[in-house]
Amino acid sequence: MQRKIKPNLTLVIIASLVSLPTSNLVQAEIQRTQYEANGNYLIIEVLKDDLVHFEYGTGTAPALDKFIETTDMVCKTTDNVPMGVCKTNYAGATQFTQDGNKLETQDLQLQINLDNLYVTVIDKTKNNVQLTTISPLDLDQPKKGLAFTRPPELDVYGLGQQFRGEVSVDWDNRIRESGDFGNVMEGFNGGANGNTQIPIAYVVKRGTQQNYAIFLDNQYKQRWDFPSNHPLGKLTYLGENCGFMC
Repeated sequence: MQRKIKPNLTLVIIASLVSLPTSNLVQAEIQRTQYEANGNYLIIEVLKDDLVHFEYGTGTAPALDKFIETTDMVCKTTDNVPMGVCKTNYAGATQFTQDGNKLETQDLQLQINLDNLYVTVIDKTKNNVQLTTISPLDLDQPKKGLAFTRPPELDVYGLGQQFRGEVSVDWDNRIRESGDFGNVMEGFNGGANGNTQIPIAYVVKRGTQQNYAIFLDNQYKQRWDFPSNHPLGKLTYLGENCGFMC
């Protein structure tokens, strides 16, 4: 079995509850559920009311009594790192309900398309504004990825260090890509600047709170593509399963 793709939100925690009755309200536990379609699977792990860890993969989904695996970019409970530096003791959402393909916390609603495993993320604290819809790409290929809806008025920041010879830090209408195998030093004016991928995208609408972040838990080479005035952003990467947090 291939490793999983990880975006929006991620951390290592063992769920104490494996399955939930329809519309059952649960409080303050790490909740985990899964869906399968067309030979692919999706695992959703709710870490807190506004933080969710996803994993896409191929074949049969891992058992739900195991936490979603993470790379070394994510702190483990055994790392002995102060919680103020790297939090690991997530306790789950204060409120959680599952009704078929709809999951809800106090802050978020997730709607899962059972035909293709697309996930629509809705912010309940902002008048139920739809933040994004995330869809997997080519999970059975060495180069796989994610697509996510992004209204043109939302700007994208973050994603590490790359000198482009200009002041603008918005990735709109740009491609964010590292070297052939990931991080690299690139020549400039007789010296070298770092092209360092840090896979956290901050999606921001100016003057509002219609904002969210995606962390891709993947250590391999990545390419983020944000075409201007286009409803989709696209992320492709080399690696195994896809895991991410929102």
